[in-house]
Amino acid sequence: VFGVSLPELRGMADSALTDPAAFPSPVPKDSLIVLDSSITFTSAQPLSGTGIVVINGDCTISPASYSAFSGLLYVRGALTLREPSEIQGTVVVTGAVTVTGGSDFATITFDDGIVNRLRQTLGTYRQSTGVMRPYRADER
Repeated sequence: VFGVSLPELRGMADSALTDPAAFPSPVPKDSLIVLDSSITFTSAQPLSGTGIVVINGDCTISPASYSAFSGLLYVRGALTLREPSEIQGTVVVTGAVTVTGGSDFATITFDDGIVNRLRQTLGTYRQSTGVMRPYRADER
């Protein structure tokens, strides 16, 4: 999806995390967050903000979390989305997706404007801190 390996993506991330408790809420504007763990978003720690979020595990958005996220959510696992919550942009999931609304709405709305803005903002001139390329004098 990103045209780079997961280790390279971690190197380009504003935050590469392994502890779900350290996940920022809200996601800082136009940032790339990579989490190498499953996570459950709650009312105390909702998924909110704008950016690109990569979850290397399962992602659960609990009932009454009032999550409101704009951007790209990429889940390498299963996604469970409960009400009330809203994701605008795009969602890519490699496992099962469960979206449940009861007394309120749980929505995923594709918005190419958000995706294109993130692509322009984050996709241009992002330097990877985890990838080193040897310098060769004959390359210019």
